[in-house]
Amino acid sequence: MGGGFYVGDKVYENFREPVEPVLVKEFNYTGGIQNVTLQAGKYLLECWGTSSSSSYASYSYIKTYVTEEIILYVVIGGMFATTATSNGAIGGYNGGGNGGNGGNGSIGGQGGCGATHISTISGLLNNSSVRNNIYVVAGGGNSGGGITGESVGMSGASYGGQGGNQTSGGAGGGINMVSFAGAKGGAGVGGKGGNGINGRGGHGGNGGWYGGGGSSAQTTNTGPAQSGGGSGYINTSKGIGATFRSDEIGYVSKPTTDAHGYARIYKI
Repeated sequence: MGGGFYVGDKVYENFREPVEPVLVKEFNYTGGIQNVTLQAGKYLLECWGTSSSSSYASYSYIKTYVTEEIILYVVIGGMFATTATSNGAIGGYNGGGNGGNGGNGSIGGQGGCGATHISTISGLLNNSSVRNNIYVVAGGGNSGGGITGESVGMSGASYGGQGGNQTSGGAGGGINMVSFAGAKGGAGVGGKGGNGINGRGGHGGNGGWYGGGGSSAQTTNTGPAQSGGGSGYINTSKGIGATFRSDEIGYVSKPTTDAHGYARIYKI
């Protein structure tokens, strides 16, 4: 095949009629690492992050040319967990931060949402080898995705976490409230929610290329502020693409309705 150019999701080869994309494989949440073998050719890789509603899931894509057979490893982010006890909930699969513990019998915070990614190395997004061989990442959380995950403001007596960006995790909420503060996000992981003393625990930050910060604990037994969104990422050495939060122009809605992440690969 000769050189070509893209119009939307179609590729024109030598100015002939457009080639319709052919679905190679879809990936739904399994709680484990999935893979697919690709032969030489041009591909569109699409990822959606995890959120409490499918309409808020972040979106990232990359168009890439594969020169020889490769195996790609796909990790679909998991939905956050909630808790009815004072123990903070566990974060969603692939980088969701754990919720903070509630104080004095108050309820613990919910976990953060996980990210979705595709790499040539098997593993989760906090693994340095995975990151060094990444293709695309969709950040977790209702406020996740894009170059910078969304930062969240104050709610009641709780401080929201900050969004992760391309080089660092988001700050935890209430950084001056040492006893209640949420933790800073890191490479591939959201920060832990703050532990309460007399109130509810903070929510865990959302996973992403760099994770969002956890929110601070509440000083009363009311719901804490939300945590920061995890950032998306496109490896421009592998191809051309973009990453979007759900409120940004260019966003593509997730084609499934569950809260977990999703990915699909087309040959184009």
